[in-house]
Amino acid sequence: PYEKLIFLLLIFLYIVSVAVRAFTTGLVAVKKKRITLFKVSNSWFISYNYIKYVIFSNNYNILFQFKYN
Repeated sequence: PYEKLIFLLLIFLYIVSVAVRAFTTGLVAVKKKRITLFKVSNSWFISYNYIKYVIFSNNYNILFQFKYN
């Protein structure tokens, strides 16, 4: 009975760790103004210098966002 619970908990922790790692790499890239490309589930994030490109690929719909600091 506890094996399924532990397995689900491990999957949840893995997903959380991946999300946190991607978020922190994005922040570090923005601070150091370097190129970074990281993927969260189905979305790609690119940051380069002062311009942050956010590309959301959801199925076949691709949406480009340009943000200037």
